[in-house]
Amino acid sequence: MSTGNQNTGLALLEATLETYGSDRTRWPAELRRQLSSVVSSNVEARRILAEAKALDRLIDIAPVVPADRLQALSDRIVMAARTTPRVVGSSSLPGRKPTLSMCRENFAAGMALAASLVLGMFAGSQQQDLAGVAGLASDATINQADASDDSDIYSNEDVL
Repeated sequence: MSTGNQNTGLALLEATLETYGSDRTRWPAELRRQLSSVVSSNVEARRILAEAKALDRLIDIAPVVPADRLQALSDRIVMAARTTPRVVGSSSLPGRKPTLSMCRENFAAGMALAASLVLGMFAGSQQQDLAGVAGLASDATINQADASDDSDIYSNEDVL
């Protein structure tokens, strides 16, 4: 069996174990037929199957939680969900008209975005002046730094 087929067989075995567990009688007949050759010929597949069997044994001996305790836990979760305030901005509720308080909530974020836009535009327009301060002589050097991609980032740092 080639390495590609072995990897495919191992992936299929892992998916089968996650879905059906290690008990082969629970596997569909077609999967049992396909995976029997993988398990018999591959040491890694046998190790994976042995680990799955150990996990299934561990799950089988785990204590069972009584139904009344599960129901009590479920009730506590539902009660906590009902009494805990939701952390959702009022502007995200559909069908509501904007109010003055909604505008105040979003004002700081809008101002930060506007300031970053203005700063970016200013920095772009000052590129020639910044190049002179950095000691770059020609426009060709600046255009080279602008046109390059990230694959040569170390050379860009040298240019800038």
